[in-house]
Amino acid sequence: LLMLQQFRFTNADAHDHHSHGGDLDEASTAMLRRVIQKIGQTSVNTTLLPDLEALLDDRHDGEDHDHSHCDARRLALDWLANEDAAASHMPADEYDRALLQRYALSAAYFATGGEGWTVCSRKVESECESDGARWLSPSSHCAWDGINCKGGKLSWFDLSDHGLVSESYLPLEMTLLSPTLELLWTSDNPKLGGALPAWIGEFQSLLSLGAYNTSLSGLVPDSLYTMTKLNSLRLYKSEFEGSISPEIGNLKELKWLWIHDNHFEDILPDEIGQLTKLEGITLHGNDFASAVSESSQDEGEDESKDFKNASEQLVDIIPSPVCDLLHRGLKHLWTDCEKDSLVPNLKKKFDEKQPDFVVKA
Repeated sequence: LLMLQQFRFTNADAHDHHSHGGDLDEASTAMLRRVIQKIGQTSVNTTLLPDLEALLDDRHDGEDHDHSHCDARRLALDWLANEDAAASHMPADEYDRALLQRYALSAAYFATGGEGWTVCSRKVESECESDGARWLSPSSHCAWDGINCKGGKLSWFDLSDHGLVSESYLPLEMTLLSPTLELLWTSDNPKLGGALPAWIGEFQSLLSLGAYNTSLSGLVPDSLYTMTKLNSLRLYKSEFEGSISPEIGNLKELKWLWIHDNHFEDILPDEIGQLTKLEGITLHGNDFASAVSESSQDEGEDESKDFKNASEQLVDIIPSPVCDLLHRGLKHLWTDCEKDSLVPNLKKKFDEKQPDFVVKA
């Protein structure tokens, strides 16, 4: 890849600057080459590189390329090349280390209608209620609103309730942040649409994914079930559909699974019962099918009568392995049941050890 870039740099002057990078100006095209070279020097496993090379060569006919955020990509490159004042304020080596992160964030800004954000856009019309700096300001990107870093590397991306607008979630440039990002929240943005992309699985360091109260739809990608460090998955009050894969059993660290008020269907997989660290799960407001269990008819003699009755009642909604989590750390279970289907003395009590059964009639 580096040899290829050297060839491009050597031959760049032989062409008019508009012949590469589509409608990018000369400075933006040079910035694009710099970004591509930086990616080639890192260990980031991103699918972004082919798209950037296609933009550099002005190729737009490849079926494998994602063009949903091309305009945002160009705007981000133009901002970096011509407007980013941090380039003159920061020491050159420091700015070089921050380049890919600033590119990823500026692409996310333009791809989600950043100029129209209700909170902390670069436009003074949007209010900054926190101590965070405005986006695209000359200050360190680690100080921008909703962003936190550890050791200069992005660890926290929280743009909840910022007025994001997009028909295709976030741009592919986000994968440049995947090695170190631990929290990715875009919740409470009703105009944020599209589907969770397969590249979400590149975020192997992610601990918390929040995309609730959005217009995100479609299936949960299989790649999400490879994110084994996840301890919080909150997708509720959106438009997700399809079934929950048995591969969810891979998410051994999961503590919070909030997926209520979507369009999920089919039978919940028994593998949810393998998530022994679960403390809360919300299932109501979906179209899950009834589960059938034989184990609820043959409970051990040492189990309390109350728990046995609860298991028999809940089995129509969730599989018995999930009910078995009540023996462990599960504290909150919200599900759809027929009215008064839970025995009265197992409904919510003011007792920390008592599971919080919430029946949505």
